[in-house]
Amino acid sequence: MYVTIPMEKWDNYFVLFGDKIKNKIIEKSDFCNLIYSTELGTFNNIIFTVTFKNVMIDTYFNKYKCMFSNANEEVVEQLLSIESQILNKYNRTKKKNYKLLQQLSTSSFKFLSMVQYKKQQMKEFSVCIKLSGIWENEEECGIIYKFVT
Repeated sequence: MYVTIPMEKWDNYFVLFGDKIKNKIIEKSDFCNLIYSTELGTFNNIIFTVTFKNVMIDTYFNKYKCMFSNANEEVVEQLLSIESQILNKYNRTKKKNYKLLQQLSTSSFKFLSMVQYKKQQMKEFSVCIKLSGIWENEEECGIIYKFVT
């Protein structure tokens, strides 16, 4: 179970960054976790539930792939705005590596799920996007995220 933030209640003011540690996944880089702290509580990740319309779900190795149409432009733009806000708040001088933008510009994303899906078309598909941290090397920085159901 995830505690999610409604996208319309999102406020970059409440984003904080944890201490930098050596990144164990991306070589020659550091990692710092994202913290979202309001008067209601403090959370070690930022998680949104987003709903995509008119999607195709298919298996993709040990994950699933969701392919969507441009009918989802508003949701995509909101997510990209959040990615940009967080990276600019983290570091205004380094080059930003917009991995979420790169992924969503393909009109698809991969996700993990405990639920088994077969290849199918769906009118609506809700998924959580978990923003867990920032990776950073000498030249650039980017968001670490994953989609889960």
